[in-house]
Amino acid sequence: MSADELKAEELRAEIAALRTELENLRRQRDEELTRVFKEIALDRQRLTRLETPPDPTPSQKDRGEILRALLAANSGKMPAKEARQKMRLSESQFSQLLASMDGGIEQKPYHLDRRQKILILKSEWEFSLYKRLIDFRDRIVFALISKIQRDIAAKLGSISSRYR
Repeated sequence: MSADELKAEELRAEIAALRTELENLRRQRDEELTRVFKEIALDRQRLTRLETPPDPTPSQKDRGEILRALLAANSGKMPAKEARQKMRLSESQFSQLLASMDGGIEQKPYHLDRRQKILILKSEWEFSLYKRLIDFRDRIVFALISKIQRDIAAKLGSISSRYR
């Protein structure tokens, strides 16, 4: 074998090694992209679970109707403590009930004693507006998450193009 043939053989071996390394890098990039996309999907699911309140139980629905009726009977306003005592609920049960009511009742601090809360029954118009605002907020959050996901994919794509 001549020196040129040896040099050509070395170059072929080096090219084969570089091709193997390139394939390994591409495989690693694809695995990393898959992992990142799975993490994004899991994060999106976690955010959705955190943002959506749990569905009220049947007893909470009944108690919610009772609370609305109690507020309606008192001109739409009532101290939270008084309402809780009339319904004979513990503080934690009452707090869970208010959280499950999905915005139909507003809580404001009492103007004479800010430590106390006043419950105010929202009108149907305010309640429907509140629901539309929540839906709009959810759509904005979804759009932002999608944009972030596209940006990450674009950055990962530009990184992976360096290895090609």
